[in-house]
Amino acid sequence: MPLSNPDILQFQTLWQELIGERITLAEAAEHGRRLLALYKFVYRPMTAEQYQQLICKSQEDEKNE
Repeated sequence: MPLSNPDILQFQTLWQELIGERITLAEAAEHGRRLLALYKFVYRPMTAEQYQQLICKSQEDEKNE
């Protein structure tokens, strides 16, 4: 998913505010693309079945502690 120019500018501003470092528009675009790729990789909605498996595993782990 490509970032729009306003998105890149906003990312650049946030980077400077949060990290205290100025980056170029090209760097902001690259970092933004990488952040989105990471988010897409990490965030995957669970199915009901996966959720139940997670709950069961969590309960088993608590019993074993």
